[in-house]
Amino acid sequence: MINITSKLLLVLFILTSLIPAAENEKVTKPRVFLDKNPRIVAYQLKRLSDKQIVLVDRKTDHIKYRPVFHSFLYRASLDRKYWQEALASLSIINKTSMMREVLEAISRNDGSDKRAMISMELGHHLMKNSNEELRKETALFEKLAFSSESPVSRKIGFYGLARLEDTKKLWERAVKADGGASALLGIVPMLPKKSEALEGLAGEVEAILEGSQDSPLVPIALRAVTHFGALIPSSFDYLTRQFRLGKHRAVAVSGFLQLPASKWRKDVVSELVNEITEVATQVPPAQRTESEFIDLVRLGREFSLVLPKAEGKQVRALLSELGVTVIIIKTLRDQMLYDRRKFVVEAGEDVEIVLMNEDLMPHNLIITEIGKREEVALAAEKLPPKPDDRGLLYVPKSKSVLVASKMLEPDQTQKLSFKAPKKPGRYPYVCTFPGHWTRMWGTMIVVEDMEEYLANPEKYGEEEKITEWKIDDLAKDLKKISKDRFDSGKKAFLKAGCQQCHKVAGEGKTLGPDLDDVFKRFESNSKLVLEEILNPTKSIREGFENYQIITSDGKTLSGLILKQNEKELTLQTGPNEDQAVKLKTEQVLLKNPQGSSLMPEGLLGTLSREEIIDLMSYLKFSG
Repeated sequence: MINITSKLLLVLFILTSLIPAAENEKVTKPRVFLDKNPRIVAYQLKRLSDKQIVLVDRKTDHIKYRPVFHSFLYRASLDRKYWQEALASLSIINKTSMMREVLEAISRNDGSDKRAMISMELGHHLMKNSNEELRKETALFEKLAFSSESPVSRKIGFYGLARLEDTKKLWERAVKADGGASALLGIVPMLPKKSEALEGLAGEVEAILEGSQDSPLVPIALRAVTHFGALIPSSFDYLTRQFRLGKHRAVAVSGFLQLPASKWRKDVVSELVNEITEVATQVPPAQRTESEFIDLVRLGREFSLVLPKAEGKQVRALLSELGVTVIIIKTLRDQMLYDRRKFVVEAGEDVEIVLMNEDLMPHNLIITEIGKREEVALAAEKLPPKPDDRGLLYVPKSKSVLVASKMLEPDQTQKLSFKAPKKPGRYPYVCTFPGHWTRMWGTMIVVEDMEEYLANPEKYGEEEKITEWKIDDLAKDLKKISKDRFDSGKKAFLKAGCQQCHKVAGEGKTLGPDLDDVFKRFESNSKLVLEEILNPTKSIREGFENYQIITSDGKTLSGLILKQNEKELTLQTGPNEDQAVKLKTEQVLLKNPQGSSLMPEGLLGTLSREEIIDLMSYLKFSG
């Protein structure tokens, strides 16, 4: 037993040795006593700066290292690779799953703003898990939903339960719990579209929006309404009502921006434009850089496009004097697409792009010179899979690259500010992660005068349409599959970017299965083959499962496992040969099957009906 003097010396040592390093002071490896009382250990770790704590010794072979990994998950400012390391390491120490450790970390949330942000970000990891995996943690979801004091933790609990049970019955339970209805409605944007979970909540959202404006559930229901699609056909009317009432106007504006133009009521839009300009002009200049104002101006501009020419021109002129051009571009989950295929700016004007990666794969955005998309993308594919001296990944050093973002990991956002080119024309923007460029691209249209463009947009070329094809849309056309369409089918195969991952007739790459025998595998059933293309996760061929790998240095990798033995594992992270990563067994902290295909949904969206039949003909007769 140590005496009082020894204890005092220990405390003095801790107090003096663990003072956070100054910003420009050299960081040295701290000495932390992990074998001491848990409160002393926690105090030591809390005193460390982010730069110090990542230097603390840690392993996965003893429970004494738990507090180190727990402390990683309490720090919002820490690089996310350390979060990944912590989750993977805790799952090894505790002999649990990574998903369980995510939930345990969330349950430790103390309700502070920083912890709430951490919990929500961790909660997005759960969206990657299958229902079967989620079901194993039903009890923990139940505890978070109905017992947690943290609103964010409760949302995550309800997310898990909504994936697993009838949401109508879940709603009945939620409204009886304090804050339960708010938490359940708050997870609507996280739920898969066209899911049974959304169907069960559609009626409840409508009832709230038709009821009293004093209900605290109104703004939450308003944020949720646009995610229901055809399940709530009156979403435009609900948003209009809330905009005019004013109490929840900012939420209504955000909802309008998420609503497809096909859902707008043009007779009402003309009235709303006048109301928008009236509100916008009353905003003080000092507040015109705030996000609420930027969204209001953007909505006014978009609504003005359906007005008569002279009236629309007048509205846009007024709004142009008030705001800066801000373009928000999001990635679509599991589709390898941007949510915007084009945007229009005037030559030489100041532009800001907000790129938001909401997919599970890394993506970037590069704007190239006119006609240089393919050239830049092919040059990017030849680059090594590591950031260059600018910190950019798969971005060639070329005069043809005008603007480039970082390679964003899932849930990351970046703002890009630049001046639009002075020369009018169609400037492509594209994701240059290998294999993405043939599908994931759009166009920045630079015009001399916006009004001239709106009067004659055909002058700048036709836009490529995206169609969300369903099996019922194409079933009757499958009888037109013919050997005579083989050559045109090859062109469709290349246009859809299939060759980036699949081989047919000896051409293409091998990230996905060889397709020469695809019709044979499905007994020449054209409908079954088409269903596999439209829904690639429906059945994943053995050997082509998508895995997430967490390494000992905190990196997160995803891809196909080419081979593995007791000593090493080889992971194919992209279509190119140099994207095969070899890892020693001791480097692999976690190997987690994703339950989803590497092949994106909506792959046929850029093809016409006839091109899809051409493609099917190519696949059928290639063997």
